Amino acid sequence: MHCAGGAGPAVHRTILCLDVEGYGRRTNGDQLAVRAGLYRALRRALDESGVPAASCYCEDRGDGAMILIRPDVPKELLAGRFPARLAALLERHNGGAPPDARIRVRVAVHAGEIHHDDHGVAGTAINTAFRLLAADPLKDALRTSPGVLALITSGWFFEEVVRQNPACRAAAFRPAQVAVKELRERAWMRPPDSWPRQDTARAAADERGIAYVLGGLGYASQNRWRYEESAELFTAACEVFSRLGDVRGEAWALHGLGYACRRLQRYREAVAHHRRSVLLTAAAGDRRSTGRALTALGYAYAGLADFGSSLDHFEQAHGIALDTDGRTLGWALHGLGYAHHGLRRLHTAIVHYERALDVFREFDDRPGQGEALYNLGRAHMQMSRPDAARDCWLRALAIFEDLRTPHTAGVLARLRSLDPRS
Repeated sequence: MHCAGGAGPAVHRTILCLDVEGYGRRTNGDQLAVRAGLYRALRRALDESGVPAASCYCEDRGDGAMILIRPDVPKELLAGRFPARLAALLERHNGGAPPDARIRVRVAVHAGEIHHDDHGVAGTAINTAFRLLAADPLKDALRTSPGVLALITSGWFFEEVVRQNPACRAAAFRPAQVAVKELRERAWMRPPDSWPRQDTARAAADERGIAYVLGGLGYASQNRWRYEESAELFTAACEVFSRLGDVRGEAWALHGLGYACRRLQRYREAVAHHRRSVLLTAAAGDRRSTGRALTALGYAYAGLADFGSSLDHFEQAHGIALDTDGRTLGWALHGLGYAHHGLRRLHTAIVHYERALDVFREFDDRPGQGEALYNLGRAHMQMSRPDAARDCWLRALAIFEDLRTPHTAGVLARLRSLDPRS
């Protein structure tokens, strides 16, 4: 297929446009200072919001910028965590800058299909974003407020993204009728005075600390096999992290929540939690945590007996863990064995269990060794190798008894099945 003018096929992107208020009235030196401060704040705000630089395409617009973000980055970040961080960073910049180097911005967020061509990018969705940015209600909101950032979103973005995500604080937005050139739309605007100030930021830091304590207690409950309690604690932690827009914290808490749900055999819930954890860690560019989340998602699918999906996620996790995390590598290998086991590929399962056992021994992961030996015994038994199964289960029993885990009863039952008279 030939695309005229060197244009490529349409691709979906989140569109972020910014414009600095009063830029043209400044001297060249002040403009340069403003640009330096703006881009410094932009880069940091995107990074701290979990938006990887590799997922962004940026065009300078002199008095602002246009940034296109790939669809693998959750859109909610651009209307929740990102503008809040950018507002805080601009306030910090302005606190140490002379009056003509201070920065106040209008920000527009939309999403849609765009085309790359030999000259840059184009598309109706981009036009819409810039029409929103030029809307009089947005300009008036910034001009009449001491705040530093006024945000506007399209009606579609508000309904599909902002309203659906607590971290975006939909209640802080108000409708705005936009009439710029050909665009007539009911958009949604968040005024400059709605972003957290210094005292609010300190309160958010306190909340974040509480969320991490809740998560820590959730993991402690798991160590005592109290999974209902653990799930409740992680649910509370997730709600706080989500409200604060803390992507890494939410992903961490979701990982613990998903594990608790798996232990409670609530596998569909576990799949949902681990899938979101994968999404958030990938958006944050955290490959190590993404590998862990993919491994956990593989076990959740295995709990549903969906071993095809389980195998796919374990393979993805294995590829990441090879160069990021030895402990996760052990559990990914064990998961590959478990998925192949579920698919009745016993020889392949045994190979992966044995490789996982080697990794677990290297990292002195005793629970991992016990799990690998237990499942290795199951595979041997299904291949009519009772002696090999007995050896694996006896070694697993020694580990589980030493760790005082509930797994002991299951191993003893397996051993007794080999000799019904015992």
